Amino acid sequence: DGTWTLEVEDFAGGDTGNVNNWSLDLDCAAQPQPGDALFWVSKQFADGNNESVTVQMQCDSGNPTQQEVTLVPNNNFVAGFVLSNIPDDSNVTCTIREVAVSGDAYVTDYYMSGPSGDGISEVECTFEGPLQDEVNSCRIVNSPRPVEVTVSKEWIYPRDGGQDVDDSVEITLQCNAPIRGTPEVEGTWTSRQWIRGTDDAVFFVTPTSWDPANSCRAWENINDSRVEQVIDGCNNLTVRAGSGDSCTITNTVFFEGIPTLSQWGMAIMALLMLGVGFVSVRRFA
Repeated sequence: DGTWTLEVEDFAGGDTGNVNNWSLDLDCAAQPQPGDALFWVSKQFADGNNESVTVQMQCDSGNPTQQEVTLVPNNNFVAGFVLSNIPDDSNVTCTIREVAVSGDAYVTDYYMSGPSGDGISEVECTFEGPLQDEVNSCRIVNSPRPVEVTVSKEWIYPRDGGQDVDDSVEITLQCNAPIRGTPEVEGTWTSRQWIRGTDDAVFFVTPTSWDPANSCRAWENINDSRVEQVIDGCNNLTVRAGSGDSCTITNTVFFEGIPTLSQWGMAIMALLMLGVGFVSVRRFA
């Protein structure tokens, strides 16, 4: 009688089979007729992004009732493509893929399930030889790529006075998102790098949340009473898909007394002191 039923639970799992057992009541879903093939498409951002995305279907035979649909958050990122006029020999190949979202901010994985396609791809969902009254599903998952968090160093002190300053420091970054090469400890990730002079400490963080963005903070470990720190923005770093962050830690070194003179200055000062001593001896001799 053309009545189909559908339990929408898991588009990567068991919601596939025969179209005669499905009922479509979603506004964004195409309406198949008996004899058509139905392709369910669901979309997920791993970080909770709610950006609208466009999904396209292409078939080398048959008649797709629509070739492009926009998935929007208020419809739970779900849509259906319908293929009608399927040849009896079923020599049809259909592909489903999304138009790139947010530049290069995400890695896209396609999960296929159904009689005509099963597996995972980084390119598209591919369905070979769909039959009349058949149902397949394509789940698209976008996962954020790692972004850079850079901590820059600046040193301020007289470099021509012969003073020795150990300008190697340990930079620590702590985030509520994974840092490359760092294990999770109670919901946070902490990574450390040693740098020298004005080198940068560069960390790679994988965002897990779109709104609010993930947060990080950075600091340095230094034990020198002569060094005064000025931290610019390192306590409130934020990262989300496609967007890293940076900050600067400036160290000013203070020297006291004669050690601030250069080697030539020290020599001249020594001669002056000797001269003063010699004059004093002659005067009071």
